[in-house]
Amino acid sequence: MGELFALSADRSTRLAFAPAAFAEQTAREDAPFGGWGVACYEGRTVQRFREACSPEGSPLAQLLADLETETSLLVA
Repeated sequence: MGELFALSADRSTRLAFAPAAFAEQTAREDAPFGGWGVACYEGRTVQRFREACSPEGSPLAQLLADLETETSLLVA
């Protein structure tokens, strides 16, 4: 079964994405891997990022790490 992380706040919070931590979680032998993703919501707008490959060495994961995103609702 996959793992889920969610954040809900009453005001926008800066998102700090750590690809190495995500990769560490997906590398566990007992965890089936089907991909990873992040969704950030702000008002009625959503930014959704997902990949079927590991976040380790992923250009998308690095892009998310470099972005300075603020959100009040996050699901990963």
